[in-house]
Parts: sequence; structure tokens; C-alpha cells
Amino acid sequence: WSHVQSLRTARRSFVIKDDRFHKEGDPINIKSGSVHYSRVPRAYWRDRLERAKALGLNAITTYVPWNFHEDVEGRFDFSEDRDVYAFADEARKLNLLLILRIGPYMCGEWDFGGFPAWLLTKANMTLRTHNKPYLDAVDKFWDHLLPRFKRRLYSNGGPIVMVQLENEFGDYGDCSANENDAAYMKHLYSKATQHLGTSVIYTTVSPARNLHKASPWRHDARVLATIDGPLSSSYDADFALQKAFNAKGNSPKMWTELWTGWYTHWGDSKAANRTAN
Repeated sequence: WSHVQSLRTARRSFVIKDDRFHKEGDPINIKSGSVHYSRVPRAYWRDRLERAKALGLNAITTYVPWNFHEDVEGRFDFSEDRDVYAFADEARKLNLLLILRIGPYMCGEWDFGGFPAWLLTKANMTLRTHNKPYLDAVDKFWDHLLPRFKRRLYSNGGPIVMVQLENEFGDYGDCSANENDAAYMKHLYSKATQHLGTSVIYTTVSPARNLHKASPWRHDARVLATIDGPLSSSYDADFALQKAFNAKGNSPKMWTELWTGWYTHWGDSKAANRTAN
């Protein structure tokens, strides 16, 4: 069985070439939608994934909320509705690719961006930068989270084709001007590759205007910078900025989040209900 499995996985590849994604050597357009396992009871995961596939999607994106799995320091829970590995397996069963957004900060309109509240009780803690107490906590969580994803990478027979580091970091930090911010992002890459290797595509995401702030990997093919933003009559200018930032030949057009509406803030006088003009 192991020999058969090795032959199967040996033929599996998902890479970037000539500014396109290629699956088993053939160009592929990623048509993805978000299904957040943390917002859907496990009993409905397959139903939601089947609906997404019926819409014509070939990939799913999902966040990993840190505080969903370690709400109390040192107590890790990946059972039942929190079993993100089972969610990945459901995607695989339906031949859906998976884009995994591992944080540690995820935003996602989720409480504290996925950070566990106990981080705020730690002395000398500074979030989302190269700070030892913060990175020690991140490392402990990722040491529990990431190893079981290794066999679920696409190259190993699983569905995971991309792993996103952080989320819209350029709206918070600045890798181009702050060496601690750049070191923070590089630390995340190093930790992720320690557990997952380099056969998967690593990404960042940011509005195009902030790519240089969000990622220290300008013209570096190790990490793909993707973009996000609202619906628009044209995306050409943003994709041009993405291509100028990424390594030559390593910039498939990828809009990781397309905002079709907007949320209502607590205390607003009326619901936003804002969509593209």
C-alpha cells in the first residue's frame, strides 16, 4: 500500500510557473470560496462543501482561529467541531483544493482576530511583531497545530495547496520600514517550513497598495504576495502592482478576498448593506 501511495503522490504537483498555477503540469485557475469550519457545525461541513462545489468552485479557503483551539493557555482542542484536520479531509473527499490561512492573526471579523485573550495577561507582550513572549506563544501553538497538516499537503496526497501567513499585515505593521516587523514575518515562514517543508505554496495577502508593508519577500519566489479588496469595474492596476512586487514569473493573478459587501459596526445607526456601486 505504501508503494502504491508513493506512486500516487509522486505524480501530484501544484506549483507556480510563468505567472500561472499549474496542477500536475497543467495550468489551472483557482476558483475558491470561504467556508469557515469554526463557524459551521461539523455535521454540516460536507453539506456546505458540496454546495460550494455545486457553485463551480474548485477550492476552499478557511482560517484557523487560534482562540478556537487554545482558549486556555496550554489546553489544545482539535476535537469535534474544532477538528480542522477532519475538515481538510472532507475537502479532499470532494476533490476540492484547500487554501489554509493559519494566522496567527487572522482577522476574519472574528473576536480579537483569533488571538486568545490570555495573551494580554503576559508581561512584556507585544502582538504581531518580533517579540519573544508573543513568538514563544505562537511557536507553542503552531507546534501543536501544524504537524498533522504535513500529510494533508497536496504533494502528500491531501488537499492543501497554499498556506497563508498572517493576514493583511500591511494594514498594521510595515515590513519595509520596521526590521522587527520583517523579522516577525520571516519567523512565521521559518516556523511553518519547519513543520510543513517547502512543497506547498506560501502566501501573504494585502490590498495592493500595502504589499511592501505586508511582506518582506519582494521579488522572492519563496512567498507569493496575493491581494484583496472590494468589487471593482477593473482589477488591472492592482494586479500590475502584484506582478511588480512578486518574483519574475511567480505572480499568478490571485485576489484572495473579494469583498462583495461590508459589515455593520456595533453602534452604527443603520445596517451597512454596502455593495459595489
